[in-house]
Amino acid sequence: MKRDYFSLSLVLAGASFLGYMLLSVRNELPKIGKIALPSQRVSDPQAVLPLILTTLDHKIHVEGGLILITEESGINAYMLPVSSPWLVQCGAGVSIQLGAASQGIAGNAVDVGLFNGLIDKSACAAIAPRVAARLQEKLRK
Repeated sequence: MKRDYFSLSLVLAGASFLGYMLLSVRNELPKIGKIALPSQRVSDPQAVLPLILTTLDHKIHVEGGLILITEESGINAYMLPVSSPWLVQCGAGVSIQLGAASQGIAGNAVDVGLFNGLIDKSACAAIAPRVAARLQEKLRK
């Protein structure tokens, strides 16, 4: 029986490409920790606010009209203009999204994780404005 080396090479190339793609986006996937039980939700904003603001200060810097975002691992760094839109997300963790996302496509949006853990709505009502105020303060410098 004659072997079809062309088909075999296409399958091998396809499998190699798929493996490469899976490995290359491995670090880009959202990091989901253990799901906290309702009793483990943060209800006291003062218990986590200092940690969140310190993390924001370590990850987001403004220099010369540009926002510099660095990751803890030091592998990736992002730069955006200070005029970039942003939003603060609180509830299933606390994060800041900088840049614009359009119709579900990431675009030039960068998510900066500040805290991983569930936070009550009442605590978010105190945390989100403080995080937003700290970011605005940094952007005005």
